Amino acid sequence: RKIGAGSEIVGQAGDTIRRVVIAVARMTDLIEEISVASGEQSNGIDQVNEAVVQMDQVTQQNATLVQQASAAASTLNAQVATLEQALAGFRVASVEYDDLMSRYRQPALSSQAPGSASNGQPKLATTAAGSTSTKKQGAGDQEDNWESF
Repeated sequence: RKIGAGSEIVGQAGDTIRRVVIAVARMTDLIEEISVASGEQSNGIDQVNEAVVQMDQVTQQNATLVQQASAAASTLNAQVATLEQALAGFRVASVEYDDLMSRYRQPALSSQAPGSASNGQPKLATTAAGSTSTKKQGAGDQEDNWESF
């Protein structure tokens, strides 16, 4: 009887040990899968990090380009101011430069076609380059027939 009970206990211990071995094998497989997934995740993080570094470089390049464009715009504004000052004293066809510029900056609301003249006022003519000049309609003076500067 004791031998039968001992045998039964040994059989149960053997089953328990087999289950432990199977559980350890499953645990080993899971740990291996976790290790592989961790490696893949690490590779993915490296790729994301590389993309962020590239985006940072592009952002810095864009910031440099914006600064250069801003400097160029400031230079152009300074040149425009210098040109306006240089032209401010000129009179063209009895019209002051400031009068011409105010007409250029604030388009007329009348129904006349752009550049048309009325009441003997000078007519603004636009050249292909976009510059303006003045001339009187029907005037015979050579000084008043300028089309460009």
